[in-house]
Amino acid sequence: MELQGQCLLAPMTTLGLGGPAEYFRDIHSGVELEECLAHVQRRKMPLTLLGGGSNALIPDEGIAGLVVRYCARGIENIQETADSVLLRVAAGESWDRLVEWSVMRGFWGLECMSGIPGWVGAAPIQNIGAYGTELSGVLESVSLFDIETSSYLEVTADTLELGYRMSRFKRDWKGRFVVLDITIRLSKIPKPNISYKDLESLRRQNEIPELQAIRDKVLEVRAKKSMLADPHDPDAQSVGSFFVNPVVTREQLTVLERVCTKQGLGDVPKHSVGEMNWKVPAAWLIERAGFLKGTRFGQVGISSKHSLALVHYGQGSLNELLRLANNIRDACFREFGIQLEREPQILVPFQCTQ
Repeated sequence: MELQGQCLLAPMTTLGLGGPAEYFRDIHSGVELEECLAHVQRRKMPLTLLGGGSNALIPDEGIAGLVVRYCARGIENIQETADSVLLRVAAGESWDRLVEWSVMRGFWGLECMSGIPGWVGAAPIQNIGAYGTELSGVLESVSLFDIETSSYLEVTADTLELGYRMSRFKRDWKGRFVVLDITIRLSKIPKPNISYKDLESLRRQNEIPELQAIRDKVLEVRAKKSMLADPHDPDAQSVGSFFVNPVVTREQLTVLERVCTKQGLGDVPKHSVGEMNWKVPAAWLIERAGFLKGTRFGQVGISSKHSLALVHYGQGSLNELLRLANNIRDACFREFGIQLEREPQILVPFQCTQ
């Protein structure tokens, strides 16, 4: 089996950080994945999966063993009715290409997730979302390869226990499955979701905004926040949001509001999540903990446009970025008693050696 040795991984990520892979291979099928698994088991070496690199943190020392990218692409219309369409999408497909493809054909459900970087395979792992829309709203099923048993299976969306930026892939299924494709159901009937303030300019009395107009507006908003891949934007070399917006209980919110009132920080912005919990913008907490937009710390820093994005300016290291992230997290906990959770994941090998 042909492998590439000492392959640089940093250019395959949006952060541009991290060391090389000891061995590397792009694969395009389950058969090739099986070959790679058999190869590492014979040689008793680790196997690590890399996707689109938009949510991955690669250690500075690199990754031992074999790193593979599952690059299979394709969008297939497998069922269509008068009201909806069922699509099967390969894991190596660009997420934003999928959104663009669906919008061009008049299919509703993904438009508010325009511009999210990365590949389709990562979408169910994170339950990606933006502007009031999440993958969980359209996901039907996911096709998987089980590293432990070398078998294929398809699971329904409810099996994944999808939540806010969460799924079983990040809990009890972590390090076991490779996503091969997803199946989603989109609407052919207009169902605009423009409740978020950033999209309020699209609201017209008794008028339904055009699908393309919603996508264009979302891309415009993301561009202003440097949340689009742009080689000419110094703030775009990031993983987007580095922290998840914390969801707090009523008791935690009461304590937070009391602290902010005492310090003269103003009203706490919040969004209800169910009946008992509230989502608080992590960016608001970060800035009021003393970490302002545009602040630079060596070769890393905070985006000048969005305090939730940590930026690599070049010639930096992952350790440098993680130190900044830890300082931000510690300051938010010290000031507000809120523990921020990191959204991007450090790549770790599968447990597959025999």
